[in-house]
Amino acid sequence: MKALLIKTIQHRVNIELSGYDLAELFWNSDEQQQAAFFNYLGLADHLCFQLQAVTASSELTTSGRHAMHKIGDYADKI
Repeated sequence: MKALLIKTIQHRVNIELSGYDLAELFWNSDEQQQAAFFNYLGLADHLCFQLQAVTASSELTTSGRHAMHKIGDYADKI
């Protein structure tokens, strides 16, 4: 029988996620996790500022703007 040593090592790691990475995480989440994501966004005092900054960005493509529009359309159908 082999001896087993279990030890916790604390180490801080910085991980940078791209927009693509964040979208992949979102798509791979279930509906409860996705709802929690939007619920948390809804708590942010600066959400309107962020939305304005994104919509004014030259980085936002037509497909990105379309996705934002679709989210708004679905949210209005409640």
